Order: sequence, then structure tokens, then C-alpha cells
Amino acid sequence: MLQYSWRQSGSLYARISLGNARASGPSLGTISAAAAAVKSIPSNNAVSLTDPPKSASNAYPLASYTYCLAPSNSDKADALKEFITYAIGPGQSYGPDLLFAKLPSQILSADKATIAKIGG
Repeated sequence: MLQYSWRQSGSLYARISLGNARASGPSLGTISAAAAAVKSIPSNNAVSLTDPPKSASNAYPLASYTYCLAPSNSDKADALKEFITYAIGPGQSYGPDLLFAKLPSQILSADKATIAKIGG
């Protein structure tokens, strides 16, 4: 099922149903539900939220992460690590007003491990 609707902001979005799951539209709650369905993080940190398992019946099936691409070595490694650490930490407090869901704990753990690998 694919149904188009208008949000109060006037932007177009889709309510989508996959299989037996209830149709859901994009919201902080349904995107967070998709993120919570991820149980393992691959070594390259490439996580897909598209087409979550049926057990995540409230998950929006077209969600995605926003990635930060950073060099593994930089003469500005300390500043870069500080900035990215802020973005995944205190910076998340700005997310909901910008319609970004908070990162779940398993993603934060993978992020912190990856940030620690940035060297100078």
C-alpha cells in the first residue's frame, strides 16, 4: 500500500505498509523504531534501516542514517574527533526540532569506537 498525504508543513510523504505490518508514516517515533530494530553493526558501520523486520511493526521502512565521512588520518584529528563526538553526544539535543531521531545506543557505541580510530 502506498498512500500520499500532506503534512502540516506542506511537504509530501508516504504512508507505507510492507507485508502484514501496519502502514506507518515518517515520524521521530517510527524512524526510532526502525533504528531500534538493528541488532548488529557491521565492521564498516554500513547500517540499513530500509525494510526492517516484521517484528518492528511500527518502523518506517524508508528511514536512513546521515553519515559523517571522515579521514582515518588528519593533522586536525583532535578537532575532528571533538566535533564528531559533540555531534553524536550533546549535539543530538537539536535533532528533534530538525526532525532527526536520536541515535540508539548500539549506533553510539559503534560511532565512539570508530571516532577513536581517527589519528593524526
